Amino acid sequence: MQRAVGMVWPQDLSARSIADQFMWGDAFMVAPIVSQAADNATAREVYLPAAGAPWTCFWMGIAIDLRTERIRAAAPIEHSPLFVRAGSIVPMGPYLQHTGEKTADPLEVRVYGGADGTFELYEDDGMSPQPCASSSITFQYTHVDGKMTISARKGSFDGMLEQRTINLVLVGKSHGAGLEPEASPDKVVAYDGSAVTVAL
Repeated sequence: MQRAVGMVWPQDLSARSIADQFMWGDAFMVAPIVSQAADNATAREVYLPAAGAPWTCFWMGIAIDLRTERIRAAAPIEHSPLFVRAGSIVPMGPYLQHTGEKTADPLEVRVYGGADGTFELYEDDGMSPQPCASSSITFQYTHVDGKMTISARKGSFDGMLEQRTINLVLVGKSHGAGLEPEASPDKVVAYDGSAVTVAL
């Protein structure tokens, strides 16, 4: 899950020299803040490879115009700079303390435009040892026509949600930003396990 920036972009000499940032999965560029600067600085330099552009600020939903790959990003001590790569599909569920607490419904699925994207949602009962019964749903976004295809569910397991609400959010300025669920999703899909395609 956690990879050095240079491992994702090995041909980018600047990316290979970045030691204080990392990729989390395929979507997130993390530029951590580990201590308050002596001069109380509230910003830091972040390197965003052009190959991943456009990038979007997770906290504000604002796409970054990369005139240069090094930007000055807001870095309050409360949260680190966090950017999401174009074409990323990010599922967001309710706050959970453990896997058996409650089901992830409704499920918010955030789409970061600018490129095509694919994401496979894997689920199991959260308790059985591997390998175990499971299900998967594939989300595929095509940027050119703004359409999201949700595949038919594959597999099943005891306690699986047969029907669920999926809130689709095309991230934009102050829309689908930060940790809280988006109050006004772009589309609400009543998913019953069958394939469906919607325009965002």
